[in-house]
Amino acid sequence: MGLATPSPDGKLIAYVTFNAKAAEQPHWTFWGNATVWVVPAAPGGKPRAVTHASPSAINTLRWLNNKEIVFDRSASKQFYDDVRLWKVRID
Repeated sequence: MGLATPSPDGKLIAYVTFNAKAAEQPHWTFWGNATVWVVPAAPGGKPRAVTHASPSAINTLRWLNNKEIVFDRSASKQFYDDVRLWKVRID
């Protein structure tokens, strides 16, 4: 779990879960199989996945406003030439 970030109003926290897997180079770790989650910032809040698991890695996660999150997805390639930006709306 990582990249935890609170929404601008502080009511939600977004974070990413991922799994380590081997990369092209033996001294690199690739954090793929990533899913974005949101949990209320109140005691007993239940987390919910807001994306499906993807074999790609997520390196950046930010709130655009209280209802939208932007993040990147990249495959395990050297120099990340396939990075894409994604946006998800939280309703």
